Amino acid sequence: MSALLPASLRARAEGLQWRAPGIHAEVGHGTRAGNALGPGIEFAQYRAFEAGDDVRHLDKHVYGRLGRTVIRQFTQEQALRVHVLLDASASMGWDADKWRTAQQVAALCTLVSLQGGDHVSLLTAQAGRLEAGPRLTRVAMIDDALERLAQVTPGGRTERLEPIARASIDRMHGRGLVVVVSDWLMEDAHDAIRVWRAQGYALLALQVLGRTDVTPEADVRGWARLVDVETGEVLDRFVDEGTVQAYQEVVQAWQAELRASVLRAEGHWFGVRADRDDPSEILSRWQRMGLVT
Repeated sequence: MSALLPASLRARAEGLQWRAPGIHAEVGHGTRAGNALGPGIEFAQYRAFEAGDDVRHLDKHVYGRLGRTVIRQFTQEQALRVHVLLDASASMGWDADKWRTAQQVAALCTLVSLQGGDHVSLLTAQAGRLEAGPRLTRVAMIDDALERLAQVTPGGRTERLEPIARASIDRMHGRGLVVVVSDWLMEDAHDAIRVWRAQGYALLALQVLGRTDVTPEADVRGWARLVDVETGEVLDRFVDEGTVQAYQEVVQAWQAELRASVLRAEGHWFGVRADRDDPSEILSRWQRMGLVT
């Protein structure tokens, strides 16, 4: 069993699945009402009988009243395509707690998807590229995927999210749900959101931040050398309480802008603080928000 999902956390998540109203389920066989017609429970429509149709679906009541031979068609139960995309760039690995939390959030998203009978692709974005494991269709397949996830070491630069969004669409081969686990600290994040929305994808944006992303270390005061862990860009800056306050206001404003952008795209925004949010509490918040049932 993967350490990313210990037994206690699996027990807490048991039976939970995504609520996905309005998202098209259109792949394979699953538990959600899809668009395709075929074997199912929910009646969809009548259609004139044709040679080769299964006579068990003939509606004798319509024939008795109207003399017409029609068959009953049903909505086929299908699975949702879910892509869980984990940002594995250097900024995610700067804080060990932040990376561990991001891995666990991605693992939880994968488990919740599989418990709902959905088909899942678990991807990592690193140095501007996407790496994808095999498609997962059963809960029994999750441990191998999580072992691969546990071996990923964050690093490299991912300065732009929009090309990653386009690459993810190429991998999906159809509409579905995109779950993005990242710190969302890319300048073109709004462009990526628009790309997913324009192509008809539902978006769940999960922002994972570490403590120092929000509040710089208390001992960083006076003249300091600030280094971007992805680009290597260096900035010498005098840091005082006013500087820290201004930085925090910029971070909060950026979060508010991103959240508004996701909501305009009819998606969901969810923030996680690695230094204070327990995975079990994350599940509870998802339940209160109506993301899972």
